[in-house]
Amino acid sequence: MRKTIVLAVSGRGRPFLERLRAQEEKDEVLQALDEYRKPRDALLILVSDYVKICAPRLEELGEALPARHTIPELLDSISVNTLAQIVFSLLKLAVYDQVTLACLGIKRYMTEALPLLKGSPEATEAAILLILKRVNKMFEKFVNKPDLSRCIDWKSLEIYLKGLYLTLCKRPSIALSPYLKSLVKMCVSLVIQERAAAAVSVAANLPFAPMLSPPQFFADTVIKFSSRLMHVLKDQCSLKELCGNLVNVGSPARTEKIFVRLVLPTCIRLGSGRSDAPKASFDDVCFALSSFLVTVTTKNPESPSQTPIRLSFVEESLDVPRSLAFVVPHEGRTSMEEIPDSLYCAAYLGKRRGECLSLLALREANIFHPVDDKLQK
Repeated sequence: MRKTIVLAVSGRGRPFLERLRAQEEKDEVLQALDEYRKPRDALLILVSDYVKICAPRLEELGEALPARHTIPELLDSISVNTLAQIVFSLLKLAVYDQVTLACLGIKRYMTEALPLLKGSPEATEAAILLILKRVNKMFEKFVNKPDLSRCIDWKSLEIYLKGLYLTLCKRPSIALSPYLKSLVKMCVSLVIQERAAAAVSVAANLPFAPMLSPPQFFADTVIKFSSRLMHVLKDQCSLKELCGNLVNVGSPARTEKIFVRLVLPTCIRLGSGRSDAPKASFDDVCFALSSFLVTVTTKNPESPSQTPIRLSFVEESLDVPRSLAFVVPHEGRTSMEEIPDSLYCAAYLGKRRGECLSLLALREANIFHPVDDKLQK
């Protein structure tokens, strides 16, 4: 302490005092954040426990009691709106504060309370859309801002998506919100490690750090989420739209990445045959099969100067020329790269899976009846 005073008096300790002052200000900010976060986090945990325990009990009472008895609501409209405002305010901080992002209260409210909320439909959906809007904005910042994407807490983000997925299963009406569709596209961008075209064009002259590859559990939740949204929205959200509305999705490396990380897992999810799983539409099946067949029916050139040549046409209306020059996204040029064996393997597996998916879709529509044993096999 004496040495510090001597340095300050002599003028040589000014940098030290500035660092000390900056550290004190940082400690004050962290303390203020902690004081703001802790009571709200505790309240969300308490509400989550309350809803998780009482919601099933109220359903049992509703079935057991006569119709003349009125079952009270778990939370009134004012409480639902207030809780949504609390989650909204914490999510605004979560983009820049890892501690807030990992708050147990937000996670539990998203997964245990939000899907079970009942009461006034207008108030409940308004609260859900408010939270959905903030989550969409948060993912947008993670995708388009490299400085934020370097330290993403994937587990917390996966839990947020899981909560919205459960809410979508309980309330399909929220699928009509543009924020939900935008959120799914942002999540797909994270899975295939690509930023939106708008973000790339705006910052074309700025160096972009490569996006980190998300862990498998996050990608699995994104596939579940997007498949459910496609099932609910039908023609308003398709697999083709998530892939950029083109059968030719880009260079061989990008095509393989989209096949392995998006199209194949989605086909497996849509064709699982489980009663609670979403079903594939005819448009999604046609797009998946067309994408796989375009690659399978393309032969690498014998000379490096030539482009890959398609051997046959599956559909004359496909938006792919006979000379298959892959389009490089965001750069406006074409690539003459050879198709690697791994892409052929992925396309062949996808074609086999797409055939099974098409049979399931036909059976669901009662168009195909498995009488012929050969077709059934």
